Amino acid sequence: MATYECRETEGCIVFADERLELTFDRRSGRWLSMLDRMSGEYVLKEGGQQASVVVSTGGETSTTYARWQWWSVVDAEPVGVKTECLRYACREGAAGPTLTVHTRQGDWLLDQHYTLVKGAARVARALRIEYQGDGEVLLRGLDIRVPPATLGLVADCVVEAPSYPTKADCPLGRLPIGEIWDRVAGGPGFGTPGWVPGLIGLHNPGKGLALGIWIYDEAEPSHLDVRRGDKGLQVTHKVMLADRFRRGHAVEWKGQYVQVFHRPWLQALEQFQTWYAQMGIRVPESPAWARTARIYELFIGHHPMRGPANKFPEMQHLVDDLPRIKDLGFNAVEIMPHMPFPSYSILDYFDVDSHYGSAEGLKRATARAHELGMRVILDVIIHGVMDQEAVRANAAIHGRSWLMSERLPERHPYRIEHPEWFMQTEFGTPAATYTWAFDHANESWRDFMMEVFKHYVTEYDVDGFRVDALTWNDFPNWTPGLPYRASASIYGSAEMSVRVRHACREIKPDVVFYTETPGPLFMPAYDLVYNYNMQWLYSALLTPISPRGFAYAMAHATERMRAADLGPWLEQYRLAKPKGATTVNHLDSHDSHEWGGLMQYRREAFGEEASRMLFCLCCALGAPLMIFCGAEDGAESFYRKMLHMVSETPALERGDSDYLAIRVSDPDVFAPLRTYGSQVVVPVIHVANKQALTTLSLPIERLQPSEGSYRVIDHMDGVTLSGPDGQVWTRDQLGEVAVPLGPYQARFLEIVSA
Repeated sequence: MATYECRETEGCIVFADERLELTFDRRSGRWLSMLDRMSGEYVLKEGGQQASVVVSTGGETSTTYARWQWWSVVDAEPVGVKTECLRYACREGAAGPTLTVHTRQGDWLLDQHYTLVKGAARVARALRIEYQGDGEVLLRGLDIRVPPATLGLVADCVVEAPSYPTKADCPLGRLPIGEIWDRVAGGPGFGTPGWVPGLIGLHNPGKGLALGIWIYDEAEPSHLDVRRGDKGLQVTHKVMLADRFRRGHAVEWKGQYVQVFHRPWLQALEQFQTWYAQMGIRVPESPAWARTARIYELFIGHHPMRGPANKFPEMQHLVDDLPRIKDLGFNAVEIMPHMPFPSYSILDYFDVDSHYGSAEGLKRATARAHELGMRVILDVIIHGVMDQEAVRANAAIHGRSWLMSERLPERHPYRIEHPEWFMQTEFGTPAATYTWAFDHANESWRDFMMEVFKHYVTEYDVDGFRVDALTWNDFPNWTPGLPYRASASIYGSAEMSVRVRHACREIKPDVVFYTETPGPLFMPAYDLVYNYNMQWLYSALLTPISPRGFAYAMAHATERMRAADLGPWLEQYRLAKPKGATTVNHLDSHDSHEWGGLMQYRREAFGEEASRMLFCLCCALGAPLMIFCGAEDGAESFYRKMLHMVSETPALERGDSDYLAIRVSDPDVFAPLRTYGSQVVVPVIHVANKQALTTLSLPIERLQPSEGSYRVIDHMDGVTLSGPDGQVWTRDQLGEVAVPLGPYQARFLEIVSA
């Protein structure tokens, strides 16, 4: 018995199940509308004004020595704007019924698949592209569009963009009309799902109705194009699919998802986490030490621009300093590539003297760290190599040579011995950013990298790896004759990382993998990810004071936040990731230090007191934590206090966060609820340079024990907070707690039974 209907009426194709009804133009195949049958409302409509799918073909890349190659194509021709619907067909499948709309424009066949997913008011979209013309044509990418979204009056609708650098609960009316919403438009490397979930939500709180639109594509990145038009919210996913086409060649792509939720937006996001699990996207089971890591990031050597970060000219200096690092409260060190060579480049993965300063010294450092109960993480670069040819290309394109050019070979040995490991431009020249780019989809290169990681575990007994810039080579590999499509390299390291993790853990079961690339695509292979998606918050909360300026990363200089905005944003960020994902919270890293070429710590950018408050914010979000060497200079006692407090407070180190449980009277104060078992800790972070008295409305029903009296102890100074009748509080009195705060002050309040 069919669970769907598929029919023609008044020039339209109607495809429906008990939850949703989709209509398509019979002549062109365009997706016109989507009716939510439960509410009787059209959540998508007026789709006739735009093509549902547009592919870009031909043209020419105007930039071939940078990360902007995909973005620099000129004179490409769109296919999909003038399609003819040849036929359509419906079939029942395991996931649900699927409508296939067969369309054609010129020499191109575009088969669009729409599946009504069983058990959910969800549409899953897929596409098949086939070329039937003569000669060779390059496919440059495609736009996947949905009809304009509308859930009532503009004034009643709210737009959500979890993990993007914009506040939660943005009124639809604030979006620019007809212009791209620049808060969610990504640049090279920051695509879905490698860096962000790529989810856009629209909801009408008054109706209890929400709509989610997202992509999860393990093969190619996509970028959001969101704007407000006359008919509603216009959402396009721009997919970086690229390949060479000759007659009869076809590629298949999936998948965009559109879902209706009859519940408030946050409850809808909880279902999004369930969707991750249903799709098999799960975070790995991690060693216990990964969840409680406090990482001190450093490099061996001397970088002339890094100033206070130049602490370890040789490996022995690190060996000698490990007791101090441990005393500060760190339980892991992360060793970056040797400065000044190879820096973020590769000479020979097995040449440890060049890459980390000293092979023998690395063994001594690891052994000494283990004696102290510490772990050693190596920073591994996988995007490419440098040589003299690259130096000259850098100078020609960017007007500068490379720092360590005198140490580089004329042509890198890997390029001579394994040319198949490297990407090419469409013109047959080597593809590069500043390094010649590795092809992450090449099986020979993947096998080689497997041996590299295993070697460091076996020979040097390291405890983990930070893998740098997984999506740095954000462009196609146009080498002719590849057994996979040209764009497969961009996310090729995702599958490789899963294999490498498995192989290394067979040697050392508690080895940890850590990456700066924070999107859900890489989470099945990595125990830890950077909090890159949160770095924008610092400059949104505070105005930089540095006379050298400030470099924004994934942020907008005009986006401002109050402390009250943190809870809603963080809660959506948590729910938009696979359940159990672990983020390393940091204020300073070598990346933030180098952004914009400023070589600047956050204490220089925001001032000493404000930067300490921001690190307290990191601690309020819980372990793991990280700092970059030199950030502690002049503030050793502060960092020692904070790191030891986190390690000695289970609710902070490994507890759960509820960002919305506590009502706060002052919009400049952030106060999440941290719990572990019966322990309850409330960090109170004052994000303002003024005196304040804020009132916290605590969820007394969640306190343990359920009756009796309590004390409120501040872990920052050990004092007990006075209540209405002295230092002992009744349960009801904890419903309203007055907390005095100084400028940029942080307090960590534990509520204990008296």
